[in-house]
Amino acid sequence: SRRVAVDKKRIRHEKLFQHMNAIVPGDDEAVKHGKPAPDIYLEAARQLSVDPKECLVFEDALSGVKAGKAAGCLVVAVPDSRMEKNVFHD
Repeated sequence: SRRVAVDKKRIRHEKLFQHMNAIVPGDDEAVKHGKPAPDIYLEAARQLSVDPKECLVFEDALSGVKAGKAAGCLVVAVPDSRMEKNVFHD
């Protein structure tokens, strides 16, 4: 999500966001390519000073699942109820 959308989500879900040590919005200048490119997850791992292989990604979109996998992260797909579930199977 773009920074504006993330800021709105932060207000709505303040208790959840207080536990996050790094938040990288899709329009962050370090993110040169959007999902399914791995940029956003590689930047988050960099900000946390961890190897992407040590990151757990929860994603609700196929492009995000592909991005997390491309970064080397462990990915949990949480499909939106409006989406076809079979697109998340390898």
